[in-house]
Amino acid sequence: MYPRREPRLADDPRPDYTLAALLYRLLCSATGMRPPWGMMTGVRPVRLIHDARRAGKTEAEIREHFLTDFDCTPEKFQLALGIADLQRPIIENAADRDYSIYIGIPFCPSRCSYCSFVSRTVEKDRSLVQPYVDCLCREVEKIHEQADKNAMHLKSIYIGGGTPTSLTADQLRQMGVNRPSHVLIQAGVGSLAGAVVGYFTNLFPNDPPKFVVMEARAADCLY
Repeated sequence: MYPRREPRLADDPRPDYTLAALLYRLLCSATGMRPPWGMMTGVRPVRLIHDARRAGKTEAEIREHFLTDFDCTPEKFQLALGIADLQRPIIENAADRDYSIYIGIPFCPSRCSYCSFVSRTVEKDRSLVQPYVDCLCREVEKIHEQADKNAMHLKSIYIGGGTPTSLTADQLRQMGVNRPSHVLIQAGVGSLAGAVVGYFTNLFPNDPPKFVVMEARAADCLY
């Protein structure tokens, strides 16, 4: 296990990295804080591991890149590495023309202070929801047409946000979501997680989806 070192500027020719590293060091100095994910706060670190492996980097080089160039803690690197290892066989076994779709629903019941996603509150911008769903459905239809023309195979659809449950049952059905197979919920956000479980359980009483609860220890409202 690597000890955490002082953040340094890597010998990197990219000006965007150099500026980001400089800003990170200045903020660490000004606040006295070093986030556990280091410079990667706000990005998807597991993707960096997959990209590095495809580029032929060794496991030692990937670890060094995380801990030294991005100032990531060893514990968070091990977390990212574990997830990458779980995903690896799925990625490697995918056929060349397999594809998945991510659908973003940029609406939430309220705006969390830490959120970096593009999102609007439903109460304030409810009039935008239905036009967004209409445009989204047209876009998905075009994607489907192009995928069929190129003999591509849809493997999965992930609907994220925002908060997908900001949509009504009719709007979900308009998108073709008659019954989701899995529902991922974050429990540490007040009573919303419990409401989501109740909503989908009532909507599909005979065959409810599987619920995956994150931050389950904060899920007092579920039990």
